[in-house]
Amino acid sequence: SEQISLGYLTSMLPRSKVFSPVYYDKLGARKEADGIIIYDDILIIVEVKSGALDTGSPFLDFDNHQKKLIELIENPATQAKRFREFLIANKEIEIFDGNHRNSLVLSKLKAESFRKIYQCTVSVDNLTHLTARARKLVPLGVQVHTSANWSLSLDDLRVYAELFESPLQFLHFLEQRQL
Repeated sequence: SEQISLGYLTSMLPRSKVFSPVYYDKLGARKEADGIIIYDDILIIVEVKSGALDTGSPFLDFDNHQKKLIELIENPATQAKRFREFLIANKEIEIFDGNHRNSLVLSKLKAESFRKIYQCTVSVDNLTHLTARARKLVPLGVQVHTSANWSLSLDDLRVYAELFESPLQFLHFLEQRQL
């Protein structure tokens, strides 16, 4: 599901650099991001969550429903936010291909090199009715902490990949969506 998501995103951004998965921070304390995409001066941090929201009514088991929403929407947004904040706080970071002593440095990233940093969190389950309103789920206990986060389902991403005809259209959409 991670590679499929990255494939759809890179189809909208041909000639972009893709790293997946990536690890960052000090050895022994490294954290993982499912992938990053670099297109010109744009960085997209990608987190993908598989799993399914229960088909039952949230009225009958709200706690379980809320737990699944957090797992599928909030947690990936938090992971992407952590990468973004780490990059900005450190100004320049190295990304690695693993979390072991022999891990290779994939690239060095400088925060100032990016005009925009977006977070793209993809759920395999079709949660369009919720992901489109991810920032408005606070009353349900789901926190998406930044307007730079774009939550969507894998099915929606597939549609976007067919809809946008150029990288410029797609990047304009991301910018407008953030606004």
